[in-house]
Amino acid sequence: MSITSRCCLADIFTKKEKQPAQSRFVGHRCRHDVQSDSDHTPILFTFKQAGPSGKDMTLLSWNILCQYGYNEEYGFPFDGFCRRSESNLDYVKRLHRAAEEVKVHAVELNPDAILLQECAHSSEYGYGFILGSLSEHLSPLGYTLLHDGEFITAVKAKTAVQLQLPVLERQEGKMHVLFSEGLGCIIVNVHLQYDKDGSDDELKSRAAIEQAIAAMTEIHPGAKIFIAGDTNRVPTHVPRVDKEAATIEQLVDGLGLLCHPPGPTNVRWNAGAKASEMTYADFALLVS
Repeated sequence: MSITSRCCLADIFTKKEKQPAQSRFVGHRCRHDVQSDSDHTPILFTFKQAGPSGKDMTLLSWNILCQYGYNEEYGFPFDGFCRRSESNLDYVKRLHRAAEEVKVHAVELNPDAILLQECAHSSEYGYGFILGSLSEHLSPLGYTLLHDGEFITAVKAKTAVQLQLPVLERQEGKMHVLFSEGLGCIIVNVHLQYDKDGSDDELKSRAAIEQAIAAMTEIHPGAKIFIAGDTNRVPTHVPRVDKEAATIEQLVDGLGLLCHPPGPTNVRWNAGAKASEMTYADFALLVS
């Protein structure tokens, strides 16, 4: 390698290190042509020097996928591979594998927070199973876990409390909000409802995010706010597979530092083509 080549590589690495927000896939990376336990790939988001005492803030986000099923009324599967059923036994085994994978990531990556979506609701089979497994795995590592609806959020701190948002016209119950005094921040674990581009729902979701941020700021003024998870939004800077989907830029532009994933994050079922394809959904935001 020439001196010029080495200098160019050095410039690339230096620029990467100076980026205020970075992301990378961890664990098994989803492919549209190979079925896997979840139709989302776990992502580690890093906000440089945004954590306690100026340290990096790291968030591990993963939509682990609910029990396979199919909505007969509206004609869509619950996952991108169009798997219409899953036995209770197989579902429990898959939840166990997900808990084991999260433990591996926690040990290897030591994230400040772990944000999981599509854990079972209280009305669904499997409720509480993965919470019990994760408590066994993560509590010895110093994590505090909170569970609400489909969400499990774990923070690397001795305590954490859940915050209640005001009633929202859109995205009600789709945000799990925690405050950690140890981390000095608010963590918002999201699995937002799907909005169509240019729709009234799109505008309502933007208003809901702004309302939620205002409420959190009022409760804990000065606390940094991190929002991450499955936003069901697509970015504008890459070719859009789902051309009807609302964009992440419409949702959060002007609200802070947006961290994009390193590539397509999950598998989408294309009903028209009757095939699976890769798309985007998972992002992180540091509110400013």
